[in-house]
Amino acid sequence: MTEADFTTESATELSETIDPRIEDLENIAKQVWLVGSPLLIIVGTLGNLLTIWIFMRSPKLRSTSTSLYLIVLAVADTLLLYIGLLRQYSRVKYEMDFRTFNSFLCKVGLFGVYFMVHFEAWILVNVTLERFAAVFIPHKVKQLFSKKRAALSIGLTGGILFLFNVHYWWEAKLIGPKEKHYCTVQNAFYQSHWPRIDLALASAIPFIVIFTMNCVIIIRIAMRSKGLTGSKSSKTSSMTAILISVSITFLVFTLPITIHLIQYNNAFYDMATQLEVAQSQVHWAVVNIVYYLNNSTNFFLYCISGPRFRREFLALICKNRVQPNSQATVTATQTIET
Repeated sequence: MTEADFTTESATELSETIDPRIEDLENIAKQVWLVGSPLLIIVGTLGNLLTIWIFMRSPKLRSTSTSLYLIVLAVADTLLLYIGLLRQYSRVKYEMDFRTFNSFLCKVGLFGVYFMVHFEAWILVNVTLERFAAVFIPHKVKQLFSKKRAALSIGLTGGILFLFNVHYWWEAKLIGPKEKHYCTVQNAFYQSHWPRIDLALASAIPFIVIFTMNCVIIIRIAMRSKGLTGSKSSKTSSMTAILISVSITFLVFTLPITIHLIQYNNAFYDMATQLEVAQSQVHWAVVNIVYYLNNSTNFFLYCISGPRFRREFLALICKNRVQPNSQATVTATQTIET
């Protein structure tokens, strides 16, 4: 879903740029990549590593199957930042695209990005399904969603999506002269129908499932919380905020790029003017940065909407700050006694 790979990148090189607006638009697109990419990579990497660290170090969080899903999601987010966004940054900053180095990297690059995009979307579906069960059948949720079953679910999800994207291993190839070749898939089905399949797998179906389940969960919680006040009412509002934030952020961050890929298809570029191509490049840069926010901000979303996660984060930080001082005090005491 994150690949347009402008097969028309060379279109703007076919003739000299005359309209000054074209150069301005190209510069804007370049600046979006150069400013947004390193910022999201740094923030996203640190946030995802902190997420993994908290879930692995906190006994309270580590004991749940949800923690396994969110750890895997953080790993997938980090890989996608480097496989997808870092590659785009390198292409714009240094005019170096690792996919064009050889045919193997071309296949790995395309497969890796599409697989990771689909995989993380369906990990969110799995998390939502578990939460749905926790609300409606709480007495069975620990049996149905143990950590072993969560690991099996993650493996099964990955296996199915691997089969969906395995075609890149034989269809992806380098096209064009050696000096200016690019990595793409050239067949009628891929060019005409794959963007819609991609939309369904990466955004439409996951969002519908997540949004529908969250709405049902919210209604259920609201019905249970009637007549409750104080801390219980506050707890319900907090849960509602978490459920809504998961759905809305997923939709807001992932949908624009999918719409872009459908709107700016090959038919568009076959008839597009240089000015229209330049405009599409600005759109492409913006929707990419918006999309990769989805891979960079989960840590902050957990902190804002999840009081328990926030408490565990602060507790671990305080613990790591206090321990060196405590050790120093013990050492000093031993020295005095000696």
